[in-house]
Amino acid sequence: MGYLICNKCGGYYELKKGESIDDFDICECGGKFTFIEEIEGLTKSSVLMIKCPSCGNNNPEDSKYCLSCGEYMKPIKGRENLLDFLDFPALFIISILAVIIFILSSIIFGDLGNNSILFIDNNQPDNNLPKGIYLILIIFIGICAGLLVKGNYKKNALHGALVLMPSVIFGVVSFYSEMNTLLQYIASPNPIISLMIGSLSIVLLILMILAYSLLGGIGGLIGSIIHNKFKLDDNKLWKRLTEKIYHNKKINIKELRFGYFSFLLTILLVTLWSVFG
Repeated sequence: MGYLICNKCGGYYELKKGESIDDFDICECGGKFTFIEEIEGLTKSSVLMIKCPSCGNNNPEDSKYCLSCGEYMKPIKGRENLLDFLDFPALFIISILAVIIFILSSIIFGDLGNNSILFIDNNQPDNNLPKGIYLILIIFIGICAGLLVKGNYKKNALHGALVLMPSVIFGVVSFYSEMNTLLQYIASPNPIISLMIGSLSIVLLILMILAYSLLGGIGGLIGSIIHNKFKLDDNKLWKRLTEKIYHNKKINIKELRFGYFSFLLTILLVTLWSVFG
């Protein structure tokens, strides 16, 4: 069922079947309750070990994020672990959403590889509609990440860019295939010209990756602003949704991390097979 821990006195209460954090207001001492799944190995004196530098809330010693404001708390000792910083539940969910959205959009508006956002043909305005839609979708996916991830603007912008990794893989491989065909068509016997053309394709490839990341990051910032503006953490419906994601006993973070990287690898292999197979 989980436990409620008071951030003032350190006392804890085991939730019974049918009870949730919404059924309780404050502790008898006046402190606010926070929810954790496991309390094994923790005593009343050891529960409160880390104070959030942002809001001052006391958190269990194994907490990576403040249970009050959601800010990431850097480890007291040692270097910060990037894998611990990343919000894998949000990355996994929004990345899958991104793939579904782009697949449906490709079916409706045409292949993304043939509608690269870097190439807009002013002489064919009708072909620019899919490009504009893809740009909007990239920002929308970033907004979804910014809404779900708990953290500061920098963290939300980073996750807004990272959730587009599957789409970036698809776009990069498709773009490389397209450029390779173009290079074969305009191949020059002059090695200097060939080198210049090859270098230009690499520059365009880097620009495309940066464009995806930048737009996703902007979306993450917008999502974070919306999250804070409407105080979604105080919304009961939003709390229930995030509790199912972050406090689900069936979800293991290590397994989810492995699943996320396996998902990226699968996307890469499938894309390579579809383009070069």
